Amino acid sequence: MRSKTDKDDEDGHSGEPWRRAAVAWTQHAETWAAQHAGRAAAPPSPPSGPSPPPNDPGPARRSRARHYWAPVAGATAFVLCLASAGWVVWGWSRPEAESPLADPPPPNSVPAAPTAAPPLLTATTSALPSEGAASAPVNAARPEETADRPADALASWARALRLLDIPPVALQAYGYAEAVLATAKPRCHLSWTLLAGIGAVESNHGRYGGAKLRPDGTSSSRIIGVPLAGGGGVELIRDTDRGTLDGDRTYDRAVGPMQFLPATWKAWSVDADGNRRADPYDVDDAALAAGYYLCARDQDLATGVGWASAVFTYNRVPAYVEQVYQFADAYGRAA
Repeated sequence: MRSKTDKDDEDGHSGEPWRRAAVAWTQHAETWAAQHAGRAAAPPSPPSGPSPPPNDPGPARRSRARHYWAPVAGATAFVLCLASAGWVVWGWSRPEAESPLADPPPPNSVPAAPTAAPPLLTATTSALPSEGAASAPVNAARPEETADRPADALASWARALRLLDIPPVALQAYGYAEAVLATAKPRCHLSWTLLAGIGAVESNHGRYGGAKLRPDGTSSSRIIGVPLAGGGGVELIRDTDRGTLDGDRTYDRAVGPMQFLPATWKAWSVDADGNRRADPYDVDDAALAAGYYLCARDQDLATGVGWASAVFTYNRVPAYVEQVYQFADAYGRAA
């Protein structure tokens, strides 16, 4: 049995129903705040509870009602403020969604094949090819036996593609490398557009930093990459050539228009233009060496899997593969 307070006895009726109503309304307000935190909506009507007595005691009763409702209103406002503040803080503290790394091209696709493939190279023809001709006056198997720059045989072909914004000397080197690999590695199916894609990403076709390609394929200034000192997403590769190619005796750096590492160049260097010197800064030598490197694993670059795998061995970064793909595809479609 519950006891009454003196104040209840004076008023002539118990305050317990009002207390229960206050508790019920507080619980309802907390539930509503949790469900509607952050929304600009009016709170719902309070839940049903005991009705006030029919004989209103006047100012004393109204004063008593204010006595009970004032803490309820304060509690409700406090709960709403906490819920709203929590919503805002959660929104501010929630980590931003990170952009995923670009994926390599789908394994079932390859860049668009150009209609303007470089002419086939034979050892028997002696005249420069006309645009679209099928042969050129160079020996694809042994370019070092030719007195002149072998890639010059593709001058007319390269001029026909001048709208690609690739220096003609570089384009000739890419086309020549494709023609040589078509004989040396026929199952590889190397395309000049792949070499052009790599050349675009690596050095803007030998134009990085204001460098220019000379008519013989050499560069007006050396293109040398950053020291591979580790950290900041850069691989750590200590010096392997005593600075012979990159001028750095502490760390290795990628060099030339196709950005070969000194150790890689030592393994894959080739003299493509018959000047008796394999030079990574010569676009003819660099493009042909890159072609041999891409075809080294007997992969079929005419398939999506083979193409993406070959480029990934050149630079093991998915975003790099995607960049090369985009350039190669654009060149193929434009040609």
